[in-house]
Amino acid sequence: MGRFQRMGAMLGASSLALIVASNAAHAQTAAPTPESPAPAADEAPSSDRDIIVTGQRRASTVQNTAAAISVLTADQLASTGTNSSMSLQFATPGVTISQDLGLQTQIYIRGIGSNLQGIATGNSVATYVDGVYIPNSIQSAQQFTDVERVEVLKGPQATLYGRNATGGAIITVSADPKFEYGGAADFSYGNYNAIAAHGRVNIPIIADRLALSIAGQVSTRDGYVKNLFTGNDINYEKSQAVRGALKAVLTDNLEVVLRADYTHSVASDVYKLFPRTSAYYYTPPNTIADQTPGPMYFTPNPREVYYDVDPRNPAKDRGYSATFRWNTPIGMLTSVTSRRNFDAGPIFGDSDQTPSFAIAFRAKINTIGSTQGSDSFYHDTYLATDFDGPFNLIVGANYFHDKEYAFDRSTITSSNSYAKTDAWSVYTDATFDLADTLRLVGGVRYSDESKSYTRDTLSVATGAVTATAGNKKSFQSTNPRFGIEWRPRAGMLIFATATSGFKSGGFNPTVPGNDFNPEKVWAYEGGIKTRLWDNRIRLATSAFYYDYSDIQVLQYITVQQGTPPVATLVQNITNGATAKVWGLDAEADVDLSDHFTISGALSLLHTEFGSTQFCDPLMGSCTATNPADRPFVNVEGNPLTRAPKVSANISAEYRVPTSAGDLKFRANAAFRDRVYYTVFKNEFYSGDPYWLLGGSVRFETKDNWFIEAYGQNLTNKLAITNIIASAPVRNSATGALLLGTPATFERYAPPRTYGIRIGFKY
Repeated sequence: MGRFQRMGAMLGASSLALIVASNAAHAQTAAPTPESPAPAADEAPSSDRDIIVTGQRRASTVQNTAAAISVLTADQLASTGTNSSMSLQFATPGVTISQDLGLQTQIYIRGIGSNLQGIATGNSVATYVDGVYIPNSIQSAQQFTDVERVEVLKGPQATLYGRNATGGAIITVSADPKFEYGGAADFSYGNYNAIAAHGRVNIPIIADRLALSIAGQVSTRDGYVKNLFTGNDINYEKSQAVRGALKAVLTDNLEVVLRADYTHSVASDVYKLFPRTSAYYYTPPNTIADQTPGPMYFTPNPREVYYDVDPRNPAKDRGYSATFRWNTPIGMLTSVTSRRNFDAGPIFGDSDQTPSFAIAFRAKINTIGSTQGSDSFYHDTYLATDFDGPFNLIVGANYFHDKEYAFDRSTITSSNSYAKTDAWSVYTDATFDLADTLRLVGGVRYSDESKSYTRDTLSVATGAVTATAGNKKSFQSTNPRFGIEWRPRAGMLIFATATSGFKSGGFNPTVPGNDFNPEKVWAYEGGIKTRLWDNRIRLATSAFYYDYSDIQVLQYITVQQGTPPVATLVQNITNGATAKVWGLDAEADVDLSDHFTISGALSLLHTEFGSTQFCDPLMGSCTATNPADRPFVNVEGNPLTRAPKVSANISAEYRVPTSAGDLKFRANAAFRDRVYYTVFKNEFYSGDPYWLLGGSVRFETKDNWFIEAYGQNLTNKLAITNIIASAPVRNSATGALLLGTPATFERYAPPRTYGIRIGFKY
């Protein structure tokens, strides 16, 4: 840890020295207070519904931020049932979030994302919590505990957020402790024995100088899926979380916020395998020669399975950070230093979906105690100047170090993998006012990253190392952005930007020598944000075009390995594909009266691959001895995966004032168009369009108590959120079909849920 702290200190000191030296001549004579920066005069909220955001490293209202940004406040998260990153997609059009095997989280924004899983890879949408980068794909599925707001930045964010933000960034912001006593608590009970309790307390220790806040949550829910073999409910969830923050105002111009958090969760990861003719369902007394149906371990009910092992996925996520805010004579200097640890496992599960072994695999394919984790250090220091003149800038530097491990244990394979990442960058983002209403913007970031990866293959029988392979790679990238902002009148913003993005490369998990390169994107976007009808209407629209290249694509391929040959599902990551992306985003809030509000958002998206060849395992063997026998398909014109053409949200709230308090009726709906889960535009591997409907009735008393009845997915729609393609078993050398038909491992959104919630605040 000492090396990390010294590196962070050097970065902070060098950044500050550079800034002060280059801008001292423009410094102001007085510094503002060190509270979180307020909007400038032309950015002041026009009503209490305008939200202050900091996703662009400066405080501003959403309507005055020249970027496509969606924001959910704590109240909006609660009213829409958005209690974690996984449900965020149903509250934000243009966002698609899936979980792969082992709850590996894959976040897509406007079709840009990554289905890679395992260590030494990364998402294409960066996740930050209170300024701290979250590196692990499982870890990025965050529980929303004590959250003030969630900001979803759409489009590449390389200049301010660096690597692995080609699709955008999700910024979770917690509330700072306040210098007054206060708190809140709520309790809910719903179907599936869903029980949840949340609480928060704020304690001033020294008036206007030192304050403490502590928040926690406990939740548990029975499973949505029945295991007909064991009789148990699976697909359950349990979690406990606690967060603490200590805020100290050290001087009139300097404050520090210390944070610590701990989350322990246990989930039950379930996929449903279709159809009955999948090779997995052929069990003894079947043989390769006699493929008539054997024991019937298939049920058509998507919420029922036959597992001999109930899946269990425990995880622990904990960390601590220090955030310094110093109002210098030339602007706000912010420094964030953190360390995080994450451990998932031991993980158990039934990968072949039957309590017997499939004859093609010659063994049960069970996960029997796999673990994965990371230990990361992150430091970021940046200065946002506040000069009187037309020129201002943000300048900073950061450093990231991460060590990851994955110990995979199954009945047919066993391995130990280790990865290490060291990355640093320097960046600046500047504005220049050409006139009172016209502003130029521009920035650039230089990133340097080194990665190493080692994999030991172990004997399943003895645990001895049978093979070792490793690889090292370095990546560098320079990412600029340019833009213009025009505010022709109060309440109106017109903007245009050109931004680049960079996602680092990595290594195939099973074959470290097979590495893949970074992917890149140039995004061009223009938008209008305005207020109409005496500020009763808030409208934000933007149109965008992306030039996306070197796309990293993961495919699962079934191969036969060993003697006698055993069918094995392996990952194959390649890149080189290109794509074009364009579309339109629109958001609107309308206050029809003092009591009736309607909000809506729409994302229209068109994506298409360029001329690119991928091997389609549905059509033959992708490992055939003769490369000419491998079934390569040109996917030109096909849509990107997880990129619905249309996604939309709409909500309405009607408030009825009474002598005792307010009665609020709320309804919300989310629509997602068809989603393809492979690059081949195969309807078999796509999810049908769907609507999800929800609502609540809430009564809030004048003395700050409330009671609420809520429901989500009220029509009990079976909504697919991920599909893993599974090809039939073929001879790896010749491609000859041996057993089974194409199959899908499917994951679904929760079924109909409902309950009652009570709570108070003071």
